[in-house]
Amino acid sequence: MSFLPTTSIRSLTACPAGLARPLGRHPLTSTLFRPSPGVTTTLLQPYRAQSSYSTTTSSNHSDLSWEDFFKLRYRRRLFERVAMVPSTLLAFSAGGIYFLGQEIDPTATIFGFEPMVVYTIGLVGCGLAGTLLGPVIGGGVWKITHRGLAHSMEAKDKVFYHHILRNRSDPSLHSFRNPIPDFYGEKINSVAGYRKWLRKQRAHERKAIFHLGESSSAQ
Repeated sequence: MSFLPTTSIRSLTACPAGLARPLGRHPLTSTLFRPSPGVTTTLLQPYRAQSSYSTTTSSNHSDLSWEDFFKLRYRRRLFERVAMVPSTLLAFSAGGIYFLGQEIDPTATIFGFEPMVVYTIGLVGCGLAGTLLGPVIGGGVWKITHRGLAHSMEAKDKVFYHHILRNRSDPSLHSFRNPIPDFYGEKINSVAGYRKWLRKQRAHERKAIFHLGESSSAQ
C-alpha cells in the first residue's frame, strides 16, 4: 500500500510561533526512513470513515499508487476538456438552427427587447450550456472506457481531497493581495507537485501572518 507522502514543512523552514495552530490532522503512522537530525519524513494515515462503504473502498484504492492516480487524474481531466469542444459546437449549432428559423417581426418586442437581441443572447447561452456540459460528458466517457479503475479513482479522490482540506492554508488568511495558491489542488499532477503545493501553502501562511503582525504593530 502506498500513501501520499508529506514532508514536515515546519522542520525544514522556521515558522513563526503563531503559525503552530491545531489543524485536526490524522495521526502519523509510519516513517519512510530512520529520522535524521532536523529532518523527519512521514506518511499521513489515509482518511477512513467508519462505515461499511469505507471498508469496501479501502481495498479498492490500495492497489492504485499515487503516481498512477495522478496520471489517471490528468487523463480524465484531458477527456473533460476535450469534450468541451464538440459539446460547445453542437449546442451552439442547435441554438443557431432554432433561432435562425424563427420569424422576426421588426415591430414586435420580447420582454421589452428587440427579437434580434433576445435571439443573440439565447444563442450565446446555448454555447455556454454546451461548454458546461462538456466536462460532465467527458467524465462519463472516461468512466465508461476505464470501468475497472472508476471505483478506485473515486476512493482515491476522496483521500486526496481530505489531504487538501487538512494541509491547505487557512482560508481566513486569504486576501486579494495574498490569495491562496491552487485552493483545490487542481494543478497537482504528481507527488513532487503535491510537495511543491505544500510548500506554497506554508509560504502563504507565513506571508499572511507576517503582514498581520506588521499591521498590528503599526496601529
